[in-house]
Amino acid sequence: MAKTNGTSTVNGDKYNGNVMEVIQHNHGHHGSNNKIKITGVKPDTTAAETSNIITATDSQVNIAVGGTDLAFTRFAGIASDRGYALIDDEIVEYIVGLDILSLETRGVGDSIAVGHDIGAKIRPYEINGMPLTLVNTVHDVTSNNTLKDASNIDNYFIELDRGTGTRASGRTQYSFSSDKAVGSNVGVSQNHQFSNASAQFNVITPGKGTSVGIQKLEKQQMFFRLES
Repeated sequence: MAKTNGTSTVNGDKYNGNVMEVIQHNHGHHGSNNKIKITGVKPDTTAAETSNIITATDSQVNIAVGGTDLAFTRFAGIASDRGYALIDDEIVEYIVGLDILSLETRGVGDSIAVGHDIGAKIRPYEINGMPLTLVNTVHDVTSNNTLKDASNIDNYFIELDRGTGTRASGRTQYSFSSDKAVGSNVGVSQNHQFSNASAQFNVITPGKGTSVGIQKLEKQQMFFRLES
């Protein structure tokens, strides 16, 4: 960002605050209709510990004294009494109380609502100021020409969808707080491109002078080998 008189202007399309560069060798995501699924990006936030046993259907988490003040009174860059958290491997939506989190939704996204022991680690589900619900999901290939031109066979850029709510724009919009590398233990879908499809048929010619032909039939099953 370039700052002038207390305001800021975007210094290029890469710096809109919701742009993420993915380094993925021979990714194959060159089509405008390609979908990219990202999984496994972990929060970089401070963890607290639970002080009660949580069943798969419970709607409340007790946090060790001071835990909510330290970790949960801010979410995605602003003061907030609600957000998303990660308990062990389960994603939950919460509202903050006094050393208590009320769980509005259990098993968010692809996670599963399960039981958790006392002392389970719980932390806001965000990275670098951005909710991970906007990162660990399915993305469209960007239509931004600047970002497309900056991509190659081993890297590309994704624009995270901020949605249409109050945090889609303005002073409270969802944005990364700085440049940051996530790491290598992340799942990213890959697009395999093929140049042709060759049909293979196993046939037996019973006798001399017998020929084999192909006839299209309803509900006919045909098996193909894809060659790159």
